[in-house]
Amino acid sequence: MVDILVLTDSGYEAYEVKSSIKVSETYVKDTCLQFYVLTNCLPDLKDIFIVTLNDAYVLEDALDLKRLFKRRSVLKDALKNEAYFAGQISFAQELLDRNVIPDNPIGKHCFSPYECDFFGTCWKNKISDDSIFTLGKVNKDDLFAWYNQGLRNINDLSTMTDLNRDLSIQIKSNVQKEIHVEPENIQRTVGKLNGNWAAIDMEIWGQAVPELRGTRPFQKIPFLFTLYGDAGQANFFFEHREDERKDFASTLIEQTKAFDHLVVFDKSLESLVINELAALYPDLSAELKIVNEKFVDVSEIIHKMHYYHYLFNGNYSLKSVSKVILDEDLFADETIFSGLEAMNAFVNFRNEPNDIARQAIKDDLINYCQSDTKATYAITKAFLKLV
Repeated sequence: MVDILVLTDSGYEAYEVKSSIKVSETYVKDTCLQFYVLTNCLPDLKDIFIVTLNDAYVLEDALDLKRLFKRRSVLKDALKNEAYFAGQISFAQELLDRNVIPDNPIGKHCFSPYECDFFGTCWKNKISDDSIFTLGKVNKDDLFAWYNQGLRNINDLSTMTDLNRDLSIQIKSNVQKEIHVEPENIQRTVGKLNGNWAAIDMEIWGQAVPELRGTRPFQKIPFLFTLYGDAGQANFFFEHREDERKDFASTLIEQTKAFDHLVVFDKSLESLVINELAALYPDLSAELKIVNEKFVDVSEIIHKMHYYHYLFNGNYSLKSVSKVILDEDLFADETIFSGLEAMNAFVNFRNEPNDIARQAIKDDLINYCQSDTKATYAITKAFLKLV
């Protein structure tokens, strides 16, 4: 179903619109298929375009739709691949005519370019607690090579000698049901935490269509940060009815002055936000740099395999590892479960006309962010106790 069809003086032009700033190979294939379908029912189609957002566009007083988007013709690709799509459609039609589910083995195709709609059917009973698919940091080529050789369980890999360090640690831990601990390496991370420290977490908002003057499509706009330490917790929420990024930066600087260190679980987002704020407000850049230098990333202990628990099952997110390490689910009562959900909730908060409903969304967002900081603080305490 074509997104946009335009009748010009020379014929029709079609536009496939993507909520993205980059053109991927998948998008090109998608648009070439669109061209094939259209040319079979619309003979005077002259051109076809992929439309994406322009990440160089900065919102001024009013939205400039022509500058917000950029387009790229894929007519040459579409013409070159007509025979390919004719063959693929013929093959698909033949499968349908057979009226029998094809007996295809599982493989990389189950995930490419997206997870298949029949994943739950084909993968049923394929992933047990000791399945090789519960291993983390393994490329899919290796996984399916093992699977096709009949190596289905982690124990089947225990005699292999050409595995890297990360895999060897996971396999040994899973087979022996023992926790892998490297106290000296853990100490190198948490040993920095002398003086006063607290856990910190941020939430960001990044709309496809910018709403604040001076922002770009998908720009990461921080709207909430929470702190959790020995003295308790605190949160700082910014509604962004107007651009409050400078207020966010100033508050962040002021509220973290008392701490010698700020513990985060994966500092990439926080560092990115602070670097963008520093570039935006040169008068605050020196103080923001100090904040950035205070970060201690406790997730390095997990990602560098200085601590590995066989119950991680290849999942190294804060929610997963904290549940295993603490033997407690600190997120059980939350209504928001991910950063993406938090971003969408903030959009709902801004659009909600009812004050009571808005406050409820705000409370959910703060609770979610606080749970992240509480979990980060708790696992850091657990690592300190361990060493």
